[in-house]
Amino acid sequence: MISEFSGNIANAYDLTVIGGGINGVAVASEAASRGLSTLLVHSRDLASGASAPPVSLAAHNLQALSALDLFQLTNQLDEIKHLQYVAPHLIDLLPVQQLNGEMANHERTRLVQRVFKHLRNRSLSPSDSSSSAGYNIVARIKPARMVVSLALEAQQLGANIVTYHRVQSAERYEKHWGLTLESCQSPLRTYHVNSRWIVNCSGWLANDVLEQVLKVQTRAKATAEFRTQFFFRNPLKHDPTTRKIFKIRGNRLDFHVYHATDDILAFGPLKCDQEGYAECIDIQQEFLETWNNTPELTQYARKLTGEDILYKRRGNIALIHDPCGNDDTPLTVPLLDIDNPGGKAVLMNIFGAEPILAQKTARQALNALQVFTGKKAHSERRKHPLPGGDIPTSSMADYLLQLTTTHPLLPAKLVHRLGRNYGQLANHILQGVTSEQDLGVHFGNMLYEREVEYLVDNEWARCAEDILARRTFIYLSSDKKILQRLSDWFAERKNKKQRSATISAEE
Repeated sequence: MISEFSGNIANAYDLTVIGGGINGVAVASEAASRGLSTLLVHSRDLASGASAPPVSLAAHNLQALSALDLFQLTNQLDEIKHLQYVAPHLIDLLPVQQLNGEMANHERTRLVQRVFKHLRNRSLSPSDSSSSAGYNIVARIKPARMVVSLALEAQQLGANIVTYHRVQSAERYEKHWGLTLESCQSPLRTYHVNSRWIVNCSGWLANDVLEQVLKVQTRAKATAEFRTQFFFRNPLKHDPTTRKIFKIRGNRLDFHVYHATDDILAFGPLKCDQEGYAECIDIQQEFLETWNNTPELTQYARKLTGEDILYKRRGNIALIHDPCGNDDTPLTVPLLDIDNPGGKAVLMNIFGAEPILAQKTARQALNALQVFTGKKAHSERRKHPLPGGDIPTSSMADYLLQLTTTHPLLPAKLVHRLGRNYGQLANHILQGVTSEQDLGVHFGNMLYEREVEYLVDNEWARCAEDILARRTFIYLSSDKKILQRLSDWFAERKNKKQRSATISAEE
């Protein structure tokens, strides 16, 4: 059970992690696994920054290979295979197809692209396949759910995850940091914490934390770049709910279109230079024109209009400016920077973020800090599934079938969403449920009170947006009525707690 007001903050920790994105939770989990008392502090909800996309593609670009960085590409592919093992509900290997359903395998591509595709498919193709020549596979991951799963793992290992709190000020001493924490929801609540080491994982806000709070200047700098992701109604006629990826070629941009849910497709995130235009109207218009002018469209999909665009998510991602690079080529691969002037208390900064490499980055970070902590990695750690990843069947498809069979009176669509979102943890939500009535209040779009209560009690959800935007992704296709019903539920819950506290005080 999570303390709603995080009143369980201790006075001292070995390690404090600032930032609740993908790097922050991975570092907290790795540190706790090594026996370090660990505190993670985040000023908003988990995964509320660059790690917030509900879905994204991994290792589908040619950046690592075009830079002749085969080592980095292999790292990404290894981490994808590892994620399949520890969290099969957070990753899908999707075939790249044409609109007519045929595999997109025979494109005339440059040598570097063919080499990339060969390496990727050899690594990701099923082990029982006699040949990977016929495969064109891309991994789709769920960054926001990865953040929550890693936070749950960190908590299970003993870390304290504190959201909606910020580090207000910091003093650096010879052997430790003195931190003042402040609640972002109750500003009068402050906590004083001593921490031997700090790892700053603030993403594109890293410089603000460094300069304004920690009073530190470092050699590397984080910089923000706008990226926009688009979600639209599924217009496919041919096998519409089978999850896959299409590559639609435009005059200026190529669009990788993929399933976000059975009913919703997505493309992006794409770089958007239109400051002030959250919709990135030029990209949207180019996509619509490209889609509607695709030669094979008429038979296999319908045309799209602006009204089909359900949601546009514009966010910042963290790039890195480093003395080793230049302004034209900012780094994207995470960079570790240790700050230890004059032997004073150690600060590590992690610049940049790559969701699929987060756990590897965390291992590297704690290995680099080992000279100070004396704590080695746990030899069996990588064999442990993430929370929800210990599904009892050989595949997610079999698990969803088992879950549906166990709950025959519930809508299959609801059960599938819960299974895909939470993996084995879906059983905690559905325990004792035999009908829809057992799920409690229905807020709309198959979101029920039982799931909301689980998220509040176990996954740090504090408000309607936490649930709709970063836990369930129901916001992609929901209306304002769901948001209002859920907000009213939270308000009533708060009122009940206050009334209960008043009665207890009077007694």
